[in-house]
Amino acid sequence: MGNWFYKHSYRISSVPGAPLFDNFTTTIDNDTLELSESFSVQIDAIDNETSVDRVLLEFEGTNHSLINSVGNTYIYQNWTPNTAGNISFIIYAFDTENKMGRTGDVIEVKDTIDPIYTNYIQSSDTDEAGEIIDISIVATDYAGIKGVTITFVSTDHPMGFEGSDTWSYELRAPDTGGPLSYTITIEDNSGNIVTKDDSVQVT
Repeated sequence: MGNWFYKHSYRISSVPGAPLFDNFTTTIDNDTLELSESFSVQIDAIDNETSVDRVLLEFEGTNHSLINSVGNTYIYQNWTPNTAGNISFIIYAFDTENKMGRTGDVIEVKDTIDPIYTNYIQSSDTDEAGEIIDISIVATDYAGIKGVTITFVSTDHPMGFEGSDTWSYELRAPDTGGPLSYTITIEDNSGNIVTKDDSVQVT
């Protein structure tokens, strides 16, 4: 599960007699997480008048139940944010009289990982002038792919999305012979890019 890091400062709001919180910890340090990574939240919810009925974690517009692991301690494991940026979350605790206490925090989710490409295909290494070279590539990224371009003769051309993470382009061999170099650029929705260089010999 990883190490637990104590939250030295967090916000608390509750009505009189509502559950109180203590020992708020998470499995990420410095409130920073890489997109595609998961983390866990643990907190003590205490009610001195009645008893705690349920504890919920709200993030990305949905409530999720925390598990009462032992005593007053509640835990939510393996939360994986879907987007990068500053992500806020709120923990609610309700007692048996439905009085509510709440606390929350903000984490920063970063995306520093470049897209991944596989199944790169160039239909031919050598083509005659005027012939079509079919080029395709599979591009994936946790944040999603913003677009794929192919650059040749100093001009960018968008590759077409064919579905199933596949992008393609029909490259027409120029009328003059010699090597034709090109670069495929893949960009994800966080601005990370990866490139693939190749060439075809035109006869």
